Amino acid sequence: MLLSARMLDSVGSVNIFEYVDQVSFMEGDTVDLFFQLIDLSKDKAINQFKPAGRRYIPVAGATMSVVLDNIDDDIKVTRVATQPFAGDPSIWKVSVLASDKIRGTVALSITLTESGVVKRGRVETAVAISPSGTL
Repeated sequence: MLLSARMLDSVGSVNIFEYVDQVSFMEGDTVDLFFQLIDLSKDKAINQFKPAGRRYIPVAGATMSVVLDNIDDDIKVTRVATQPFAGDPSIWKVSVLASDKIRGTVALSITLTESGVVKRGRVETAVAISPSGTL
């Protein structure tokens, strides 16, 4: 098991979303970030899977914490993620608040706890937050 995530955009429901390499927005925006858990040890790119990785469904009652890691080690945002759609527990959501002081290229570090077992993953350059007035 190699836990990771795919970033999602234009999310309307469990069946309405787009896979994106990176979610972009402006500093000071309030944004809900959506992502889908995947197991990168399955359906590998080398075997022509696009996108690579198999959707991962955690057990019922699993919890998720997320850290948005800026290149500046002093700037991190930590949140508890939620499952917004009962029909697909592989999709999770975390909110970035207007008051969060984070910008630039940001990694998404995830910690999934299911049945007492902790699994971690990371998505480099998952989010791009532009300074106000530059997009």
